[in-house]
Amino acid sequence: MKFTCKVVDGKLPEKQKQKIVEFLKKNNGRNIRFEILNADTRSLRLNSYYWEVVVPTIIKYWHEQYSIKHSKDSMNEIIKNNFCFYMRGEEKIIYSTKDLNIAQMIELFKKLDLWCNETFFKGIPRPNDIEEWNNTFR
Repeated sequence: MKFTCKVVDGKLPEKQKQKIVEFLKKNNGRNIRFEILNADTRSLRLNSYYWEVVVPTIIKYWHEQYSIKHSKDSMNEIIKNNFCFYMRGEEKIIYSTKDLNIAQMIELFKKLDLWCNETFFKGIPRPNDIEEWNNTFR
C-alpha cells in the first residue's frame, strides 16, 4: 500500500485514514512495515538534471563500454530495475523515479555516480547550479 496525501492541522484526510484502517484489518496478526516519508517531490531542476545530464551520461558511457546505444526511456528502465526497487519477500517491487522526493533523488544520484565510477571509471558531471547536489558533496 502506498499513497500520498496532505496533512492538514496534524490530521490525515478521512479517505486516507479509512484506507489505512482497511489495510491494518486485512493484515491483522501479520508483521508489516509502516513508513512515513516527507513526500515533497523533486524539484524541476533535479528532474531536468536527471533527464538531461544523468541519463544521457550513462547512455554515453554504456555505449562506449558495450557498443550498445539506448534511448533515454530504455536507460531509465535499466536504472529503475537496478536502483529503484525493494524486495517484498522474494518479489522485486520496482518504483518510478517520479515517486522520489528531493532527498531520495540525491541518494539515487550518489548511487549512480558510484556505480558509474566503478563500472566505467568515470563519474556523473555535477552541475554547479544545483544547490541540493553540491551541498551533498561539500
